[in-house]
Amino acid sequence: MSYGNVFRLRGSAGESSLSLRLAAIVVVGSKRRRGSLRLCEHAPDHTCYVSYAYPAGEGLATILSRLGPDGLLGQMLRWGPHGARIGGDGMSLRKLKNAPHGIDLGPLQPCLPERLGTPNQRITLVPKVLADDLPRLQRVLDEEHDGERLVLIGRRQLRTNNSWLHNSQRMVKGPERCTLLMHPDDAARLGLEQGGRVVVESRVGSLEAPLQLSDEMMPGVVSLPHGFGHRPTGMKLSVATLRPGVSVNDITDHEHFDELTGTAGFNGVPVSVGKAEPA
Repeated sequence: MSYGNVFRLRGSAGESSLSLRLAAIVVVGSKRRRGSLRLCEHAPDHTCYVSYAYPAGEGLATILSRLGPDGLLGQMLRWGPHGARIGGDGMSLRKLKNAPHGIDLGPLQPCLPERLGTPNQRITLVPKVLADDLPRLQRVLDEEHDGERLVLIGRRQLRTNNSWLHNSQRMVKGPERCTLLMHPDDAARLGLEQGGRVVVESRVGSLEAPLQLSDEMMPGVVSLPHGFGHRPTGMKLSVATLRPGVSVNDITDHEHFDELTGTAGFNGVPVSVGKAEPA
């Protein structure tokens, strides 16, 4: 076993070239009998030095980086199931580029369950780590909640493609769309009315929004749309800042996350809702 090259991967290099080299390092390093990763650190000049061990004569990383994306794709096509191999009439990158409308490779061929990499060649729909976490989820669902507490979820706006079209007057005109959706039963219990301004408060913050009643909402759940909160300071969106709305991120609790995966909990955030004070 001998140590191979020390790559100096600078950010200015082509992304595809860096990806190919790093992929080669991982491939070599993942095979214990062939080699392993040794070091990856950032120097003061922002150069990433990666050293890996491989058997003498192994040049996979160099080969891949010299092939480049087109060369690698060409080899995969040539030596794939429909490839031309050497001197054949099968698939090649040149042939694919000369067929802008694609190439018909014939009907699909069955490949299951042979292609499944699981020991029993079956798809694991409920991995054990998820199944083991179900009791915790059930305990959360069974908890008794204060009648004044609600849970907040987000929603998308099809008309404006979330926030993409908020600076188009044609798409944002009409009724206010940054509203808090609430079931009528919850509104009646809290003494709230359609169109009134309400305060939505979580553990980390609060905001105001107009109330919109909808029997499509589940009782105990309220909803604010994503993509709003166009504050005028520093923004160059002349239309969007006229109807800024509020940002649901301002009341998203950073301590509200999924315990199993660590994923941030943007939905199901506990909140309270009440009447806003007159301006």
